[in-house]
Amino acid sequence: MAALLLGLGAGMLLGRGDAVPSAVEGASLTITGPEEVAVGEEAVFTAEVEGVDSWVWSLPSGSHVADAEQVTIIAASPGTAEVVLQGHSADGRQLEARATVNVSG
Repeated sequence: MAALLLGLGAGMLLGRGDAVPSAVEGASLTITGPEEVAVGEEAVFTAEVEGVDSWVWSLPSGSHVADAEQVTIIAASPGTAEVVLQGHSADGRQLEARATVNVSG
């Protein structure tokens, strides 16, 4: 019984689903870019940043780019890809914006 309760407690903590906001008072992150591209096409994503001094892009390739206004990815295979933009507000709250692009074959 103790193991069951411990497992349920851990599952609740890990699976809370608390979403990181993309905006709080005085700061915001937004990504603009295509929603769909074909394999081999470039997709350019632009950061719209307000009240954030520094930010980091996380790309589908696993690489990271700091403080760039734009990033470009080239679709390698059909499916979906996600670009993530993260930063912190002046008072230290984490912000995150996500863009998903569908890649057609």
